[in-house]
Amino acid sequence: MKKTRTVTKGRSGRARAAGKASGPGPGQGEGPGPGKGTGPGVGAKRTAQVSELKAGLSAYLAWVKSGEEVIVTDRGTPVAKLVPIPRTADHEMERLRDMERRGLIKLGTGTIPPGFWDMPMPDDPGDGVLKALLEEREEEW
Repeated sequence: MKKTRTVTKGRSGRARAAGKASGPGPGQGEGPGPGKGTGPGVGAKRTAQVSELKAGLSAYLAWVKSGEEVIVTDRGTPVAKLVPIPRTADHEMERLRDMERRGLIKLGTGTIPPGFWDMPMPDDPGDGVLKALLEEREEEW
């Protein structure tokens, strides 16, 4: 991608020069674009100025979802990088959801009810649970 200089007029009416990478922006024809394939390729990088990102956020997010990285610049200086979240991060949760669908487990809410630690412990006459635990540990080790 070739770097060019363009002159634009800001709100004050004064002309200013801005460095901008030439080439199509979101949805302007570089490769298939978002939702139509992978664009320049999985792992490719795009650069977007903050104003471009704000105006075309959906398109940039579509590119990120397809595997590309987007470098966000503010007046030509890189300030952030949008990267796709690896799919492997959700693999464990998907496995747990599958087990819940089959009725093997019940996923918790992630919170402990109020007063949980104040509840009385259940009776275990003869320490049956402790004995079972110790027996299982001896078998496995």
